[in-house]
Amino acid sequence: MSRESTITAFPPSAKAITPNDSTDLTDHSGQPVGMTVYCGTGGNISVIPVGDTDPVTFVVGDGALLPVEVKRVRSTGTTAGDLVGLFY
Repeated sequence: MSRESTITAFPPSAKAITPNDSTDLTDHSGQPVGMTVYCGTGGNISVIPVGDTDPVTFVVGDGALLPVEVKRVRSTGTTAGDLVGLFY
């Protein structure tokens, strides 16, 4: 499945993320949604990208923004903190 997206503006919504190995990210009404993740405190962050099933681990510094849209932030393997999901 080919998927292209173009960022034309900053996402208007944000919410704190608590990593979880079995629960996908949701918007404020509980609907599943892909998010870009801001990491306030650096470390490792294990995520499952939208359109994928396997986890990927990024090593990030303080204030990093992941360059991928994710559907889940896993607690296993995640040491980064102060995580915020940005979404439409």
